[in-house]
Amino acid sequence: MARYWTSDLHLGHVNIIRYCDRPFADVREMNDELIRRWNETVSSDDEVWVLGDVALGPIADSLALVERLAGQRPADAGLVLLNGHVHERWKVNGRQVNVGVDVWDYRPVSDAQILSAFTDTGVTPGLATAER
Repeated sequence: MARYWTSDLHLGHVNIIRYCDRPFADVREMNDELIRRWNETVSSDDEVWVLGDVALGPIADSLALVERLAGQRPADAGLVLLNGHVHERWKVNGRQVNVGVDVWDYRPVSDAQILSAFTDTGVTPGLATAER
């Protein structure tokens, strides 16, 4: 098993092609090529940590694209997916926790606070540790 790290795929994000001068004609070509290159690099038993900006668009469309990616992502194993960038829109969404300051009294968030945010959701997540 190998471990990989990545960020900023922006699957489904039409404007990222222009913003970052990506070499794709359209978003479908970009999605397909990013997934092809990912799967060419990552095998099914590898672990991949995606640190942010995975996709943009309707969640069902985004999840369908992510499901095409090889490897194991920590969130696949019931772990909490920590993210920001949604500001005050939500604090907990499924296994996702928004760690942005807008929903946490403008302070950093501890592991204990993150886990307690799930008390009323019925989700029992785990947190990855530095020993992973």
